[in-house]
Amino acid sequence: MNLHHPLDTSVFRIAQENPANPGAGNNFSWTPPSNSRVLVLGVEFILTTDANAAGRIVTLEAREGANTFSHSLAVAGHIASLAVQHTFQPNVIGADRIGTYLHMLSVLPYPLILQVGDTLNTDILQIQVGDAITNIHIRYAAWQDV
Repeated sequence: MNLHHPLDTSVFRIAQENPANPGAGNNFSWTPPSNSRVLVLGVEFILTTDANAAGRIVTLEAREGANTFSHSLAVAGHIASLAVQHTFQPNVIGADRIGTYLHMLSVLPYPLILQVGDTLNTDILQIQVGDAITNIHIRYAAWQDV
């Protein structure tokens, strides 16, 4: 039986992925690397809304197939015609202005551990056909199955 130290880089690593932007009007979905279990450390993206007036509520959900097993809190509504940077991380909530757009800080359910077959998705209530999610960054710790 081989025992590995958890910080052995052949087994454990800290990584960041920048998934492709989904098409306009779509939520994004991310699948962890194959043969790994991941602890999600943070998620960040920009949501630019079109001119339709519907209020959007932005959350993250973790799913195993069709079953949602973790869902973030809905912090605040996102109005039309606005670009907002959304950051999900453990133990923080709030909003501030950075540059020319608003920055929403939301609580990431923690610990959020994903394995093969799970997905991490945005779940945006009232998403509109012209809304765009861009600049997606997902930081995580991964354990390789050996």
